[in-house]
Amino acid sequence: MKDLELISLALTAEFMGIDSKNHLFRNLPTSLKTKIERSVYNRRKRKLAFEINEIRLKFV
Repeated sequence: MKDLELISLALTAEFMGIDSKNHLFRNLPTSLKTKIERSVYNRRKRKLAFEINEIRLKFV
């Protein structure tokens, strides 16, 4: 999964009110589940936190 896809997934989950990664990964379609594991998602999301926040601020 590319960084842009991960950022899109994180922001979409936030927009939908999904704050639990367990809940997110239970509801993901299989096509997305096979692209990234939950632990890898968590690690990369933390690494991209600055970029995610920059995008989030542009929507306000």
